[in-house]
Parts: sequence; C-alpha cells; structure tokens
Amino acid sequence: MEKTKTKKVWAVLPVLFISLIACSGTRHNTLSDKEIAEGWQLLFDGETMQGWRDYNGTGLTEPWHVVDGCIQAKGDGSDGSGYIVTDREFDNFELYWEWKLSKGGNSGMLYHVVERPEYKVPYVTGPEYQLIDEPNFEEPLEEWQKLGVDYAMYLPDKSKMKVNPYGEWNNSKIVFDNGHVEHWLNGEKILEFEAWTDDWHARKNSGKWENAPEYGLANRGVICLQDHGYPASFRNIKIKELPRKTKEVELFNGKDLHGWEAYGTELWYVKDGLLICESGPDKEYGYLATRNYYNDFDLTVEFKQEADGNSGVFIRSFIPEGVKVNGWQVEVAPKGHGPAVYMNRTAGAG
Repeated sequence: MEKTKTKKVWAVLPVLFISLIACSGTRHNTLSDKEIAEGWQLLFDGETMQGWRDYNGTGLTEPWHVVDGCIQAKGDGSDGSGYIVTDREFDNFELYWEWKLSKGGNSGMLYHVVERPEYKVPYVTGPEYQLIDEPNFEEPLEEWQKLGVDYAMYLPDKSKMKVNPYGEWNNSKIVFDNGHVEHWLNGEKILEFEAWTDDWHARKNSGKWENAPEYGLANRGVICLQDHGYPASFRNIKIKELPRKTKEVELFNGKDLHGWEAYGTELWYVKDGLLICESGPDKEYGYLATRNYYNDFDLTVEFKQEADGNSGVFIRSFIPEGVKVNGWQVEVAPKGHGPAVYMNRTAGAG
C-alpha cells in the first residue's frame, strides 16, 4: 500500500508544477536570448529606478516610483516638472515600451532630449510620441495633440490605430534610423516621416516650435518619460541601437542660403558663387548657422578676409535664445589679433 501511495504522489506533482507556471503569466522586463543576440537592452529592470534621473539633474526626486513591476508616474507632475530621463544618450534606435494610462491621462515618450541649464523643459529640444486618453481628456484637443502624433509636427494614420481603453495595456515603438522616423502602435505602423527635410523645417518654423530654435535638431540625446499630472504606468521598456550611416554633405550650394538660418542684423548673401558677410546697420554680432546638427565630421571650408574684421567658424554649437551662440569657435581674425581657437565661448547679445 505504501508503494502505491508514493506513486500517486509523484504522479500528481508534475501536473501541479505545470499548472503553477501557466498561472504565473508572462514574465515582464526581461529579454529573451534572441533579443539579447539582436542587441536589445532593457531600460527598466522591473524592480528599481536604476538608470533614470531627473531631467537636468543627477538624482531622482520627481514623482516616479516602481509598482508591481512597472515604472509609474504618480500624477503629481506639470508642464514644467515631472520629467525623468535615461542616464545614457542614444542616436539611432528602435525603442519599444508598453504603457497604461489613467482615465483622461496624458503622458509621452520623448527622445534626443538635450540637457542644459538653458532648457527648463525637455520638449523644447526632443520630439515626443504623444500618449493620451482622448475619449476622456478634460479639454478639447487639436489633431496635433492626439495619441500617436509626433507632437505638433506629424499626424498618424487613424485607420491603422487600434487602441485599448484607459486602464488596459498598449504597446508602442519609435524607430529613428538616420533621420527616418516611424511610430508604431499595438503592432501597426501608424506614422512615418523624414526628419530635417525642407518639409520638416517648414513645420518646425511655422507652428508650436517657431520660438524653440533647438527643437528636434539634436541627432543624439537622452530618452525621457513625462508625468503630465496623471498617473501612468510603463513596463518592458527596451531599446536596440542602430548603426550610424556616414555621408558627404554639401553645406553651401553656391546659389543661395538654402539650409542656413541667420541670427542678428549682419548681412549674408551670395554673389558669384561666394558666401559673403558684411556688418549690419547696427554693427552688432550676427551669425549664419546650419539648420541641422552634425555629430562627428571632417569639415572643410575656404575663406578670404577682405578687411580687418572679425569672423570665425563655430562647431558643436547651439543657440538657446536671441542672438547668442554657445560652442567652440575657430577664429578668423587679422594676424596678431586673438588665438586660433576659443573653447566653450559664449558670444553675442541676448
């Protein structure tokens, strides 16, 4: 009899073990061997906020915490606060995440966000994949504010959007591949466009970002999550970096100032295939800047100085406001007037 009982016990245990695995559900915030081999990396470990910090900060004080294996915005943020960013910067990537909003919730995923004291909020530099509970949002929404948009820039194809209601999980993906951008929602591509084209710049300069000169120009930056005053949950946040492609770019076409933007009253014009600058009426600082950013490069330029003026070429530069340039400058000045290179120079009048 004892042997019979023992056999029965061992016959039941395997069935019980299989049942427990089936009830446990899918494991979240992990990578499969296949994903690891493909180069995917987790941005959230499911247990801690390691790898995340305040925007423009060194630690984490914003209203975010970990609940049941999810990064959760408590809903205490506002337009001017509540943003957290990754410790690392990324340029080309596939970024996947799962998200769940509260009723009427509003949040977002931003990328290529630049951190500097001059920028009080991340959205003046980084594009945003908008996350919002449209049916229950308390205020009327413009089309460019709705779910899945490239915020205030490009609209998704509504016919391809299948959205689970607030309180249920959805998944999204952003692909940024050397300027080619895609937005995905629940397995469907809902939007794609090319960054930094004439069309892109026309949209940037004629809408919400016309007074945000650095918006969307960076081709590398941190990933950012937004607490916009509503609880929101995120899990399975993972990224796969894509290779950077190199190409030769002609910055000046010899005909006009296409691809450049002027700051200040200095005169810039093209004559006989030459790019010429002259002092403006108030003889103040003036700059002509490429409208696009560049990472690592080999820059070649020819110049001829026709008077005892002062000029130069700024690199690794940005324009936070007004007529002001921050960056490195290779000086072009008469012999004996100043060094050849200025480092981290700020010039101009605000």
